[in-house]
Amino acid sequence: LEHITVHYSERDLYSIPFAIVYDMALRLGLIELMADKVVLKRNQIHSFFAQSNERIHHCLYTIWLMRFLPRQAWMQHAIAVMVPFAPLGQWFCLDQIAEYLKTNEITMDNLEKEEAMIQFKQQWIHPLVALGWLELGKDSQSNEWGRWLISLNISNSSQHLQVNREHEVLVQPNFEIIAPLTLSIEYRWELECFAEHVQTDRVSRYVLTKDSLDRAYKNGRTVGDITGYLQKYGKYGIPENVEVTIAQWGKQFEVEGWRKPPFYPKWAATEHIQPFAWPKEATNKGMLSPRFDSDDYEEVTNLPKIEAMYDKLAEIPPIWLKDHREYHISVRKEIITKAIEWKTYIRIRETGQLKTVIPKEIIPNHGSWNVQCLLDGRKTQLSPDDLKSLLLILPGINDGSE
Repeated sequence: LEHITVHYSERDLYSIPFAIVYDMALRLGLIELMADKVVLKRNQIHSFFAQSNERIHHCLYTIWLMRFLPRQAWMQHAIAVMVPFAPLGQWFCLDQIAEYLKTNEITMDNLEKEEAMIQFKQQWIHPLVALGWLELGKDSQSNEWGRWLISLNISNSSQHLQVNREHEVLVQPNFEIIAPLTLSIEYRWELECFAEHVQTDRVSRYVLTKDSLDRAYKNGRTVGDITGYLQKYGKYGIPENVEVTIAQWGKQFEVEGWRKPPFYPKWAATEHIQPFAWPKEATNKGMLSPRFDSDDYEEVTNLPKIEAMYDKLAEIPPIWLKDHREYHISVRKEIITKAIEWKTYIRIRETGQLKTVIPKEIIPNHGSWNVQCLLDGRKTQLSPDDLKSLLLILPGINDGSE
């Protein structure tokens, strides 16, 4: 995370990872900052963690986009195309991102492809990997590939409480606990109360230590709570040596005879949990400064009419904007010329289908002409015969966005 740009006060006291988590918790309404303390909003916490894993990660990714979307326009384009490149779990080559930008003539701040991709990986790809949302790998030619570990396509049904929860873990004699990435958050919540997180890769690894059990004890958990969890959710139960050691440690804690007030609340029964809702009062709260500050932009009080965006709009025939028609070759050239001048696009009808054409340049061709253009995102050339039935599209006027 060292290459992402974050701004917050008291950076000498709080690390970047802490600031990110704290900011997300505030924006989700999971905690509330009072005059002299931070208060857990327990009902909101339970509602949030009772969602499906997909919905939880979607909420977090939404905040990540709002907080850390790069300022560079070309990076924003690259981020926008990352999701459609491949569904969940399917590998895609990172070079596809650069090729997409090149094909669509999106300049990368005059950077060479290699330098641009280095910056993009540092500012966006690597943080996603660190957060467990993306995985990277290389093929035999050292080409770098990525795949999503979370789904960002959320259906309406996934907004409700998760029904089929992954809850099994593997408890090993060496006190290590292996948990799948799909372990539901509510079960992981309790696991992380009494076990130390070691590493997350293809699975999550935890370890039971005396210190981790001491922490659990001080947060209201008993030996019975911990062994009960491991017996119930351990795929093969709990090894005898682990169970005996937990009991011995528990006796030592009881001899010490003190507990702090529980900071780590126990999980509530699912049937009493309300569906999660974004808190309106937390919309502008957070520890991190806004990524885009309104002070960076000049205030515009009088917006021009949309017609003023197109020079001499009144001089073109209105029929160009109304319907797909077949025009004389000279009229087709006039329409293409206007589209290039206004940096807009046209729609053509081809074998009964509508296709989007972004014309770039008209070039001579043996007494006639061709158009260099993007056809549905692909760079190509079209002849006048390919453009018989066309419609000039002016955003804000006849593109359906009025």
